[in-house]
Amino acid sequence: MSEIDFKYYIFGSKDSIDIDVLIVHPESTGLESDSLLIKQINTDYPITRNWNINIIQINGGVIINSIPSKGYPDSVNNSLFETYNLHKQKYPFPLDRKVTRNISLAIEKCLVAVFTFYKRTKHHEFYKSIPKEIKNGNAELEDRLSFLEKIDFKTLPFDDENRNKNAFKSLAFHVGQTVSLIEGIEIYTKQKLIFHHPNLENLIKRLAIQDTDIINEKIKRLKDSIIKYYMINNN
Repeated sequence: MSEIDFKYYIFGSKDSIDIDVLIVHPESTGLESDSLLIKQINTDYPITRNWNINIIQINGGVIINSIPSKGYPDSVNNSLFETYNLHKQKYPFPLDRKVTRNISLAIEKCLVAVFTFYKRTKHHEFYKSIPKEIKNGNAELEDRLSFLEKIDFKTLPFDDENRNKNAFKSLAFHVGQTVSLIEGIEIYTKQKLIFHHPNLENLIKRLAIQDTDIINEKIKRLKDSIIKYYMINNN
């Protein structure tokens, strides 16, 4: 295991291509600005430059801080809780318990991922055509969900096949994970996601991108799940 001056924990799928690492940092604020701490860590410890790092803080046996774009603390906490044992670790297991997931935050994070999918792609003009209120959550939920039908994920975001595979793998995991969470199932590994969403297997395993229309179908299920969730929880 690598030597750096911070406690760290590997998490996620056992066979993940990426090296996902949570680093406990005393200067963690739980804000996006913590990304600057990652840059400093990469500078000080070159071995970490191929790690996908999130900066966290642990208190009372649970994760209380995380970089929001990389996952909210409740999600990160439960992910580490369920996947710590899938990896060789340098430091003992640091958590006492799982926490209750904030489903509303998870839904919002997923919607942002969907609406920003084409942001830095060759179809960025389509991204710019999406009203800001839809993207940032200031529009009515009904309007945002209706806009989902205007996005056609059969359109490839890049000319490079590997970039397309990576993009659709990330989106497929996020959407499938959120649908399952709304339905009461927490998913933090590729294997479990494929078990509950077998039609996403090729995208999750980065095997093919020809059948991206399955994302359109899964988005429809996401929309229906969100509607049902808020109907139940707003009454």
